[in-house]
Amino acid sequence: MFYCHLVSADSSLSQAIWCLSGDDSLQKRGATTGIDYFVLCDDYLKLITNGIHRDKAEFINIIQEWDEVIFPGTETSIVGRKTSIDNQNEIDREIERMDDEDLSNNV
Repeated sequence: MFYCHLVSADSSLSQAIWCLSGDDSLQKRGATTGIDYFVLCDDYLKLITNGIHRDKAEFINIIQEWDEVIFPGTETSIVGRKTSIDNQNEIDREIERMDDEDLSNNV
């Protein structure tokens, strides 16, 4: 189930990378850039899978964000759903980061 969940994002990932590349069409290997999109997506899949198995927050957040977009309104997730407390903490951290940035710019 988990693997299938990430594989469904592979196509979108390939398309997003291709859109930002200099290639005119999406093929296995980009004619202009030489990017091997299949290998690149496979590498991203390995990286994300490994990060989730190690309980790394940045990778768990990726899956939670995908879940909110791809499966809105569902109560379950392979990594657990974000709660309103999680969202509030994220907002508070971002505001704090902006405050710190403003202070460092004014020094």
